[in-house]
Amino acid sequence: MGGLAALPANAATVCTGDVCVIVPDMQTPLGTATVTVTATNVTVNFVPTVPHTLVIGIPFTLPPVAGCPGGCVRTTTTFDAIVGVVNIDTIVFGTGTVGGFTQPNLAIISLMMPPGPPSRVQTLGNTVVFTPAATRIG
Repeated sequence: MGGLAALPANAATVCTGDVCVIVPDMQTPLGTATVTVTATNVTVNFVPTVPHTLVIGIPFTLPPVAGCPGGCVRTTTTFDAIVGVVNIDTIVFGTGTVGGFTQPNLAIISLMMPPGPPSRVQTLGNTVVFTPAATRIG
């Protein structure tokens, strides 16, 4: 895998064969994320520590906004990975209900890779897999 020398000083990798895990894990207000990089994809496994957390993967980064609508709290955590920047936007709505339903907290995960977003994003449970164009990793 190419590009390992470009890691920032605060990140390290633990590699076994062609699989590398970025350490330390990302800490967010809603949980912890582990980033794994292979020759074919980037996987972010999110472990929620707050109930009612919905994990969503998107192929672009949310723009910064002033405030959070509806009294929620938004926090953005950014982490330099081997192939790009992993962003986790957490949106916490609190403990109230709307129409008898508990609003979920959101963990919105994105990966920005120069010169643009990955070609495909798949979310399964609390795991988000980014599959970039083959020429961008390696």
